[in-house]
Amino acid sequence: MMMHRSARLSLVALLLAVGCDRQAPLDPAPAPSRPSADLLGTVTGVLTPVVQPLRLLVCTDAPALSATATIGPDGGTLAAGGFRVDFPAGAVASPQTFTLSVPAGRNVEIDVHAAGYEHFWFATPVTVTLDASRCGVLPSGLQVWNVDEATKAPIEAMGGVVDALTGTVRFQTPHFSGYTIAW
Repeated sequence: MMMHRSARLSLVALLLAVGCDRQAPLDPAPAPSRPSADLLGTVTGVLTPVVQPLRLLVCTDAPALSATATIGPDGGTLAAGGFRVDFPAGAVASPQTFTLSVPAGRNVEIDVHAAGYEHFWFATPVTVTLDASRCGVLPSGLQVWNVDEATKAPIEAMGGVVDALTGTVRFQTPHFSGYTIAW
């Protein structure tokens, strides 16, 4: 009987050791890349991050808008409708042509590019204002997301300040790309 009990204890010790290996401390996981109503969920007793789908802000249809401007070292503004980019002095080293495009549709999104560049980085971040006034009351938790221009897949949360009175969302960025509002 003692042998049998010893074998059981060895089996229990082995299972505990294997179980401990599976739950050994891991390197800190990066924060979820999308907003989540429930950051921790339980799957078979182990806490795991739960990533909720990104919800794009959907509004009434809007026409396409576009504007182009040359901005130099003194800074300036590029605007199309209620969408604008404010360049502080020193953001660009020499005069550069920039284009802001707002595609037609129900989402609030923009594409901003520097002529001749696939990606453009600024010496000082620029401030971008997105016009969401056609969207009615803006839900809480909105932020701007850098998105892949071809697939519209989210890349990076940019944050943002929502102004409920004007229906705008403002954020700063060190680079140009495609952006949309989501939560």
